Amino acid sequence: MEGKIKLLIVDSNEIMRKGLVELLSKDRDIQIVGNAMKGEEVIRLAGETHPDVILLDLRMQNMNGVQVIKRLHKKYPDIRCIIFSNYDEYDEQYVFDSINAGARGYMLKTMPLSKLVDGIKTVYRGGSILSPRIATKVFGKFRELAKGKHCESDALSEREKEIVKLIAEGLSNKQLADKLYISTKTVKTHVAHILEKLDAKNRTEAVVTAIRKGLIDIDDKEPTPIR
Repeated sequence: MEGKIKLLIVDSNEIMRKGLVELLSKDRDIQIVGNAMKGEEVIRLAGETHPDVILLDLRMQNMNGVQVIKRLHKKYPDIRCIIFSNYDEYDEQYVFDSINAGARGYMLKTMPLSKLVDGIKTVYRGGSILSPRIATKVFGKFRELAKGKHCESDALSEREKEIVKLIAEGLSNKQLADKLYISTKTVKTHVAHILEKLDAKNRTEAVVTAIRKGLIDIDDKEPTPIR
């Protein structure tokens, strides 16, 4: 990896925050540029330290993670945010609200350190990540909500639906191109059209939105990073 990932860690719990700083700083590809516990502090540090990725708890003082992401996305659109939280504290709507606000991932504090590091690197490279437990429950919930809904037949083309399903399985542009026997450039064009049609900021939001609207269905398999 060229250069280090500049990471800002945000958690209201001092022990958790300092522990993350200590553990993640040991990875040779990650540089911790700061840590914070309050929403306003995050906004300030983002402007001062210019992180590539922010690891963000949903619960903090003076504003929640969704509110922080909205402000960050508006002021610093190139910064990629990952929600790192205890899922049981919140319902599926918080997950969707986070993604809709611009989060590039949602990961659980119960996951192994190696998976957390992999997730940070995936998001840094331009991908998105959902913890398997999160994705299974959220997608399941949205499938239930989508039952009986009828969407316009031209909301997505059959090829676009196929691509969204494959994105949900974790395929990169190159893998999509190889599987569908088309060029990477064509894949990028399809993805751009999908994002525009679904009014989605990134691939994760596109997949969630497509399922929520009943445009696609996916198998109950363990999700992988959405690259």
